[in-house]
Amino acid sequence: MTTISSDRIQELYLAATSSTLRIIENIEPGLWDNATPCTEWNLRVLVNHLIGENAWVAELFAGKTIAEVDGRLDGDLTGDDPIKAYVDTAGPARTAIEAPGAMEFICHLGGGDAPGSRYATELFIDTVIHGWDVAKGSGQNATLDPDLAQACYEIVARAMPNCGMYPYIPNQYARLRHTGQLRREGSTNAEGSTRRLTA
Repeated sequence: MTTISSDRIQELYLAATSSTLRIIENIEPGLWDNATPCTEWNLRVLVNHLIGENAWVAELFAGKTIAEVDGRLDGDLTGDDPIKAYVDTAGPARTAIEAPGAMEFICHLGGGDAPGSRYATELFIDTVIHGWDVAKGSGQNATLDPDLAQACYEIVARAMPNCGMYPYIPNQYARLRHTGQLRREGSTNAEGSTRRLTA
């Protein structure tokens, strides 16, 4: 999907999960049925999706195949406390991404085998976009970290010519532009020298 370095995508993913974690931890009780910009999902379903993504990270970076997981991560994973469920799954996911050699490790994804760096890139994009969705749906300040927003946009923009391989890319491209928080839409310097992100 992109030529961004493994170290950089690890850094971006960790920063994005930290940002989204802060947003989820600040969701007030009683808001879980709220609509979100991700129009097919309310707030609980959206956070459930993110919980599921976290849980899949730990499994796939452990070498499991989708068949071996065998539906264990289907359905509602939020339980009685969606915030706790997100926190509990975010830690192992971050540990898996940070592990030495994780970006070179071959993960058995639904679309075929791919290096961890490609999987982490997809996770980074989804975490940034859905973090914004959660903030909007829960009435929080939805201002994105400018470096995360810009890096995410630039990765997606680079992938647009190959959107036949990545059919979700055009939607992500449009949604990132919709946030109105991009510094320079023409840039493709996701690898460039921005300030160091604090995970």
